[in-house]
Amino acid sequence: MNKIELMEYKKYKLGEICKIFGRIGFRGYTTEDLVLSPSYGAISLSPSNIVDGIMDLSKCTYISWAKYEESPEIKITPNDIVIVKTGNSYGRTAIIRNVEHPMTLNPQFVVLKDIQINPVYLAYFLKTDEFQKQIYGIVGGSAIPTLSQEDLASLIVRVPNENIQNTIADILDSLDGKIELNKLINDNLPWLDRSSGGARVRRAA
Repeated sequence: MNKIELMEYKKYKLGEICKIFGRIGFRGYTTEDLVLSPSYGAISLSPSNIVDGIMDLSKCTYISWAKYEESPEIKITPNDIVIVKTGNSYGRTAIIRNVEHPMTLNPQFVVLKDIQINPVYLAYFLKTDEFQKQIYGIVGGSAIPTLSQEDLASLIVRVPNENIQNTIADILDSLDGKIELNKLINDNLPWLDRSSGGARVRRAA
């Protein structure tokens, strides 16, 4: 297994490197807001749309255009990242690579927008054991697991320099789908090695 060793990185709270939005309670929707066809409304993403860490739109729920327009802050754009905040799928996450039909969120999700680092790097980091353990530390054992936006904003993300972010993102993207994803990410995302100065990426067996 190849590994990426990172010599330098900084730690940021998630809320320092992106904006976090969820569906506001009074703007929730009911079955009356659902429509049968994309001709009549936008996709409303749900946790079931994330399969093996990838957004799967083969089966979608649609809500009316009026309800979609009611919450512009959660309209999905390319390179947004969604995270499940409630229910048994809490912590499940995926990056939105492209938007071919307008999309929004159901109340179980939050969306990360205005991401200030490489969004692909961040999307992979959010899947690591390191980040997921932080989430479990907040909601683990709860009868109804729930992550608040404030909780998510306080979680720690390790961020290398831009060149290394790009390299890590490119390597993981090139391998994604070839071997089991969680092991791939946890074996390849960076950790601190203080044995020598300077920031660099080294691929070692």
